[in-house]
Amino acid sequence: MDARLKLNVRYDRRYPVNWQTGDAKGFLGHAHKVLEFDSSEVVLAVMHAWNTGFEGGPVFGPDSPHVGWVKMLEGSYRIKKIIEEILPPVITACRDAGIKIVHIAGDSYARRYPQYLALEKEVGPGPPPLDGSPNTDWGEEAMEDTYGPDIIQRKSAKQELLDIAPPVRPAPTDFVVASPHQFTYLLRKLRAWNIIYTGFMANMCLVVSPCGLVDMRRLGYRTILLRDCTTASENRESVATLRATEEAIRTYEAFPASYTMLSQGLIAATKVSSSESTRKVAHSR
Repeated sequence: MDARLKLNVRYDRRYPVNWQTGDAKGFLGHAHKVLEFDSSEVVLAVMHAWNTGFEGGPVFGPDSPHVGWVKMLEGSYRIKKIIEEILPPVITACRDAGIKIVHIAGDSYARRYPQYLALEKEVGPGPPPLDGSPNTDWGEEAMEDTYGPDIIQRKSAKQELLDIAPPVRPAPTDFVVASPHQFTYLLRKLRAWNIIYTGFMANMCLVVSPCGLVDMRRLGYRTILLRDCTTASENRESVATLRATEEAIRTYEAFPASYTMLSQGLIAATKVSSSESTRKVAHSR
């Protein structure tokens, strides 16, 4: 018997405009509602929870052998704190409640996990990529303009050391995916249509990378972001107040019209769900 999960989520009411000024001053703003579904109809996604700054991973600091990669990783200390302190109890609570955990990773390090290799073999190759620009030579120059002239070291750091951080490494019962083709196949097999997202960064990979919020929302999946299980890549003007993180969350709530909540709310909901399920089983005997 599947347990029922009741999540108290937040959403942003972006209507109506102020008719006098034609702007957002008239918007109603945040509200809350309860979403209810079977625990089998939802997965917890942990996206790009990298091991930068962890033992065995790329060293974070000015003397790092991969300084060209790590020097642009603004937010590494915030990410490490989330991975060490906030994500583990969320993952444990979901596992205890029977909610499947899906780790969204890059193909290079996803291959270290037997779950990924098994799923890749089962799913088969995805659709061929679309033909792109006839000239991509400009890309490396643009990367260097934004992230520094030695950003090319990023590639070697990924290939050699990048992995899922130790505190949130996949358990044998978890899944690992690297493409929307694999993720969608898995979700349809599980008959899950709700995705609770955690991971990084809130204004980069979590939104626009393969398997991210936009990808899966466009495919019709209901997405819920745990606000305290992510952070954005801040800039020099926003970092003091983490304004970019707040704006990323607000933008996510507006497009693609999705929900957010806090991790403690999810943990509490899983405990209630498990307790109710246990009572129903006992009563049916």
